[in-house]
Amino acid sequence: MNTKMIIILAGILALPLICTAETYILSESGLEDISSSSMGSFAYKQSELKKLIDSGQTRRAKDLYETLRQKYPEYSGPDAESFMEAEMLYSSGKMHKAGKAYKEFAAKYPLSNWYEAAIERLYDVGTSFISGYKKPFLLVFRLSMFEDGAQLLNYTAGLTGTRPIAHRCLKTLATAYERRGDYDEAFEEWSGIYALWPTGSKGREAMLGMARSLHSSYQGPDYQSPNLDYAYNSYETFSVRYPEAAEELGVEQVQQQIRNQEAYKEYLLGMYYVKVGNFEGAELYFQNIIDNYDDTSIAEPTDKAMHELAKLREKVAENPPKERKGLWRFFDLFDIKKIKGYKL
Repeated sequence: MNTKMIIILAGILALPLICTAETYILSESGLEDISSSSMGSFAYKQSELKKLIDSGQTRRAKDLYETLRQKYPEYSGPDAESFMEAEMLYSSGKMHKAGKAYKEFAAKYPLSNWYEAAIERLYDVGTSFISGYKKPFLLVFRLSMFEDGAQLLNYTAGLTGTRPIAHRCLKTLATAYERRGDYDEAFEEWSGIYALWPTGSKGREAMLGMARSLHSSYQGPDYQSPNLDYAYNSYETFSVRYPEAAEELGVEQVQQQIRNQEAYKEYLLGMYYVKVGNFEGAELYFQNIIDNYDDTSIAEPTDKAMHELAKLREKVAENPPKERKGLWRFFDLFDIKKIKGYKL
């Protein structure tokens, strides 16, 4: 190895010893080292203060804040004091008080240099509330703050318009509602997102969220189900607008599931009318399935039910039940199960 190569290698190995912890900014004259300047010291201490607050080291954070307040004018104004008061509450884990303090700050100092930081904290506190934070009450009780968190996130989204943090607030809340099974509220939040961001990935996600929430709100055949129709149509719109995403997500299979659910509800209604002896009503429901849901899993049982219904109507015509007289007729208006050969 020649002498020149040895010198180059020695220079490279010496770099970690030469390069100390320096901070540079781009100024008009080029790169400027600010590690030993007041600007560098301020940035470092500001970063250190945030770390102490985030890690819950409230006492050390207060001490450092006092130092900064005496040395730097940015920390000495009324807005800074108001913000730092909220920060100390946040650091000590008193989220319910911190949320109120950040909200008051945002309303009072919208032009403050600390405003954006307060907006981020409002998001953090709101997320904490809907994620399970409970407010202490009478020393031994803990009260859920979910509704307060929902209000705080909606409030923050309202302050920030169409900025990214507004989308974060609404999406976080929509998904939280879905996890809780509050699908009507989730639909409202996804609708709000779609109204603000109707295109792009945000619009696609919101449209899918609306359809999913509508479908998830279905409680079974014993309940009214107008949302099934809306969910199907929402998925249909999604498929037309985003065919590749729809195929990847299996939207067609979800739509088939919805049709099966709708058909099953019609089938149960038809069976109910058979039970109470309203054969015409039963036939209407069964025929509706045959005409409009022939591609569902309920189509075959419905065909069988129609044939059995026809046989049952013949039996009833041949041997109609005797109508009771007097008060007895109220106890047995028409019990179809007493008809000989009843089976459906």
